[in-house]
Amino acid sequence: MGIGWLDFVKGFQKAMNEKDFSDLDVVLDDIFMWHSTELNKPATREWALTTDMRMGDGTVFYENDEILVGRHSVTANGETFEVFGVAHVNSNRVYSYHHLRAPRAE
Repeated sequence: MGIGWLDFVKGFQKAMNEKDFSDLDVVLDDIFMWHSTELNKPATREWALTTDMRMGDGTVFYENDEILVGRHSVTANGETFEVFGVAHVNSNRVYSYHHLRAPRAE
């Protein structure tokens, strides 16, 4: 198998937390579309550069060469959220991403 959920999460972590896009550029296809927010690849890079959100580690639920499913945490304005995501893969690059975010239950 090629790219995995944790590779995808690591790319976003590095982009959001360190403003380093080297890993994110490797995992996102040029036609990438973030459907939950309707951001394409250039808009995603701009968002990651300007966001104050910080992304936590991820957990894999399911992955194969066509789909990645998992969760990760994100902290924004002092509140931690759980994010459930589904990423569609073609030729070892993510071209489509859907996610849902909810406050973490205490």
